[in-house]
Amino acid sequence: MPLAASSNMAMSMSTVSATSQKASDMAMVSPTPKQDALKATDMTSRLAQSMYSQHVATTSSARASTGGQLMVDVRRDRARIKEKAFNMQRIQLAEQLSNESKLCKALEARVTLLQDELASLRISNEAFKTECARLHGQVDEATQQLGVQITEAGQRDKAMLERVGDLEAKLDEAANALEQSLLGREELQKAHDEAVKARDQEADKVKQLDHELQMGRTKIHNLHAMYERLHEKHVDDEKHQQKQLESLKRLDAEAKDNERAMNEALRELADAKLTISNMEEWREARERDLQQRLALKGAEAKKLKGEINTLRTACADASLKKEAAQMELRTELAEVRDKYLAESRKLQQSFNELEVAIKPFPQVMVIGVDVSGSTISVLPEIKQAYRDVLHMAKSNNSSVKVAVVIHGNYEQHDPSPVQTISDATFRITDSIGSTGGVEDYAYCLEKAHEILRLYVGSRKSIILIGDGDVGGLDTTPLFATCEELRSAKILVHSIVIPNGLRFGSTCDSKMQDISQVTGGRIEYKETYLSALDEILCHERELHFKAS
Repeated sequence: MPLAASSNMAMSMSTVSATSQKASDMAMVSPTPKQDALKATDMTSRLAQSMYSQHVATTSSARASTGGQLMVDVRRDRARIKEKAFNMQRIQLAEQLSNESKLCKALEARVTLLQDELASLRISNEAFKTECARLHGQVDEATQQLGVQITEAGQRDKAMLERVGDLEAKLDEAANALEQSLLGREELQKAHDEAVKARDQEADKVKQLDHELQMGRTKIHNLHAMYERLHEKHVDDEKHQQKQLESLKRLDAEAKDNERAMNEALRELADAKLTISNMEEWREARERDLQQRLALKGAEAKKLKGEINTLRTACADASLKKEAAQMELRTELAEVRDKYLAESRKLQQSFNELEVAIKPFPQVMVIGVDVSGSTISVLPEIKQAYRDVLHMAKSNNSSVKVAVVIHGNYEQHDPSPVQTISDATFRITDSIGSTGGVEDYAYCLEKAHEILRLYVGSRKSIILIGDGDVGGLDTTPLFATCEELRSAKILVHSIVIPNGLRFGSTCDSKMQDISQVTGGRIEYKETYLSALDEILCHERELHFKAS
């Protein structure tokens, strides 16, 4: 090889190594390692391509000047090209390893954050359950208090009714006593009448005794007149004096007897008068006592009636207060129940939203990865996009199943079996490299449709990842498959990672047409992460809305 060619080759290698060293330094200092690493890789690939074109030009001129050493130079050139390719591949692998380690750290941080969020959500759920239990306890306590108050009110009503019964019994006793006093008054009245009759009889006896006394006095007066006549005749008739004296003695004895009888009658009359006076006084005292007792009984009856009216008023007030307290307690209980039900509904709604946000659901996703020759410069980014799709799908739905269809090599790869996302799923594309083949989206979509056709009742979608550089593609079978997918309501979303070889061209038009025909979206490396989040959340909403 000429000296100029070898010097150009050495400069190219030094420039590539310096560029890679600078890119790695910038990646270490930059606050956004992922974007800086991608930019450094893009810059390195562009410089390598430019150096490669310069080297090819230099090699061509050298071959023209040294026709005799053509075979040797070609072999050496091939060896150096292979060595350069290996160096480039080592640089790219080192950058890829660095990017993957940084991405792993970012993903670990994100997993930790998601685990913290899940723990906080579980804690919130436990707090909601505790709050529900507390509200249940408050409702039970309010119900028990209401029962106790109702029991106390019933006991108060019972005691009040017993007191009213006692007062009514006392009133009946007072009424019976009043009736008995009235009966006693009647008996006293009868006794008074009998005493009056006895007094009248005694008065008649006294009158009869007075009459007899008057008759005795008249008789005495007559005897005294006769005595005077006899005394006058004493002189005349001394013979008869002894007889008359004896008669006089006898008459004196009779007079004494009559006087003694009269004194006895007077004593009996005085005793009768005293008895009558005592009976009248006893009757008056008895009447006064009965009147006082009647007045007292009437006052007691009025007092009892007043107490009964007061008790009835108090009972009515207590009933009204009881009804008001029961009404207020029912209102408070209804408010507490409504508040509890509203909080329960809110908690249930939050729990349902949380359950919908984290609940697994049947979902099958086919990822088509383009590894054709045009993707050699962006293959690490395509693989990174593939891993991003797996991470986001797994974080959105833990039971999602995926299949991977790799196209663009000289030999077609069979689709991977449908599987739950695991470490092996992430490593499917690790050993895949570009062999310079041509992308085959028709094959990719046909295989994806065959896989998805087997899963009935699951959410289905296809995600294509490539550089968008589609050439020499027969669109007839491709768009026939797209129509079938659209009829089956399977959306095809495209993620375009431009390779930078066709600036200003419409190299992604075929991928855009595929997505538009099936109703999917087309996104680029700057926007596919947020778009994936929206697409996966929309799939979750559609599933739970349909169910």
